[in-house]
Amino acid sequence: MLKYTKILFSLFFCFLLIAGCKKDKLTITFNITDNFDFTVKSGSVINLPIELLTPDITTNSESEFEQNDTRADKIKEINLNELKLTITSPSGKTFSFLKNLEIFISAEGNEEKLVASVYDVKSTSNTINLNCSQDNFAEYIKKASYKIRVKTVTRESLDQNININSFISFKVKAAPLK
Repeated sequence: MLKYTKILFSLFFCFLLIAGCKKDKLTITFNITDNFDFTVKSGSVINLPIELLTPDITTNSESEFEQNDTRADKIKEINLNELKLTITSPSGKTFSFLKNLEIFISAEGNEEKLVASVYDVKSTSNTINLNCSQDNFAEYIKKASYKIRVKTVTRESLDQNININSFISFKVKAAPLK
């Protein structure tokens, strides 16, 4: 009798597990990465904000969605995963010149949002990771292109331009097509 009770209990437990699984709760996760460059010009005024615009960044989101078996209307959320800056020239230059930096995103039909920032920089490296916003950027990344605006405050006068490459990675959560 005890054996049958265990079997019935096991079958009931399995039924609960199967009944609790819903196919519509499936989520796929993947990353979309991009790069953009900007230049902090020599002669920048110390301790005053300077705004730098980048050219429009064309997204390849539609092809990324397709490669990952989803599409724009299935996107649940897109969050910033990483934003890393690297000085590409002059050689040997570090981020010690920088006091604060903020990066904003905008797209047609969407308000500008803070994407990432770093304040009171103490880095003596040519690479720096920014603090990423936890906002949902789906409505920006689903567009054909978006704009980036960089706001910097320097702690020292610059005698030459500083070229910076930005690596940006977004984590996408979406429902699969099937």
